[in-house]
Amino acid sequence: MEPLCFTLQGAQANEEIYRRSRPPDDSNAPPTAGSGDNKGKLILDATVRDISENAFWQALDKLVAESKIVIDRPKGSHHPKYSNCVYLVDYGYLEETASMDGGGIDVWKGTDGDYIDVIICTVDLLKRDSGIKVLIGCTEEEKQLALPDNECMKSILIRRDTK
Repeated sequence: MEPLCFTLQGAQANEEIYRRSRPPDDSNAPPTAGSGDNKGKLILDATVRDISENAFWQALDKLVAESKIVIDRPKGSHHPKYSNCVYLVDYGYLEETASMDGGGIDVWKGTDGDYIDVIICTVDLLKRDSGIKVLIGCTEEEKQLALPDNECMKSILIRRDTK
């Protein structure tokens, strides 16, 4: 079976595909891949989006499973540059991986197993960069402790859909 490949070109492109795929006689009918201009084309809908999101999490699971987790800043340690910053959860990286800052992919390792159900996306105004951090086995409390939110760094937590 060939892998599914998608090129997403923004909300306008998706809405145009949706609009063109609707049958002309029934504005409430669901879009189909075999109707109108889109005969034989894949329609981006919730099912495809779910497949794509699931593929992301599966790829992340595989990457973590195949990598060594290095904890270089254990819980209770201080940041090497900012001594007032104390790590409240084990922090490290995936060995032999690469992230935007040139180091390994950042991880927070919690006390609740090895399941990955959250990533954190950050924007650091001081360093003028962004990145993701993978949370592995973190409790809800540890997730909140790992979530930076100060004058220089803003972040969002993205949860894995566990439906």
